Amino acid sequence: MKEKILLLLCLILVLNIDATNYYVSNSGSNSSDGLTPGTAFLTIQTASNLVIAGDCVLVANGNYAGFNHSGLADGTISQPIVYKAIGNNVRITTGVAHGHNAINVENNNCIHIIGFIASGMYTLYGDAAGANASGVRIINSAHSLIKNMVCDSDIYGILTGYCNYLTIENNICRHDGGSASRGQHGIYHSNGGDHAIIRYNVCTDNFGAGIQFNPD
Repeated sequence: MKEKILLLLCLILVLNIDATNYYVSNSGSNSSDGLTPGTAFLTIQTASNLVIAGDCVLVANGNYAGFNHSGLADGTISQPIVYKAIGNNVRITTGVAHGHNAINVENNNCIHIIGFIASGMYTLYGDAAGANASGVRIINSAHSLIKNMVCDSDIYGILTGYCNYLTIENNICRHDGGSASRGQHGIYHSNGGDHAIIRYNVCTDNFGAGIQFNPD
């Protein structure tokens, strides 16, 4: 039995030997290497442009520009790419250009988003042409995870499209939907995504549904 456990631990080490942790901090610099808390990047996007399967982006407390993981590296089921807040007050306060979303994931698989606060996108971008202004927008992705997010006062708290095997859990989506005329939702799982797990979320005071499923 001990030999089997040792073998399993060795396999885990081999699978993750090339994984890299990148750090992001308000006191960081994008000219640093991002490999330690003392040499952290300033923006999450800088790390997004570097990560490969198995890598993790660890973000310290503070206010940050949004990030766009679109057409970049994929994770794998065993080695996802992870974006994780390592404090309880990691806030995304501005959206990215594509749709003015705080966090945008598109055409990439096995991306994990954990623990951020994404708020106020409707206030900032509600009248902009083509604005989704979502806390998290994730499109055409498989085996991804959105967990422990707080999405507050966005047009969509969490917006998905064409996402299979997506897990959305332990999130808080409140005051989303934009306005009574917009009527959008806390969590909107749309465009025929299959095999989703949506559980343990708290959705309150949204203009549309708390959780909306579209089977189209």
